[in-house]
Amino acid sequence: PSYDLRLLQVPASAVATALKDMMRKLDEPLLSLELFDECQNLTIDQLKEQNFLPLRKAFSRTSELKYRTIKFIFKHLHFVSQYASSTHMDSSNLAVL
Repeated sequence: PSYDLRLLQVPASAVATALKDMMRKLDEPLLSLELFDECQNLTIDQLKEQNFLPLRKAFSRTSELKYRTIKFIFKHLHFVSQYASSTHMDSSNLAVL
């Protein structure tokens, strides 16, 4: 679904808190520890050189639902980062999530 978060007038920090809370309450993490470690070991240079293919490959080894959820979260975080001047949630702050 398409939505415009600006119309909700919800602080970015509230959305981040809700997302972190949801992630903590999952019965099963979106990424296994093995996939998390694999992704964590990638460098930004590797990702840029390969058009983020290593991440896509890692994420594709999860279920379709998890893959779509991860993709949605990443798209949302990218969207939020585009408004860093007003939300104070640049990519560094979002990485803490």
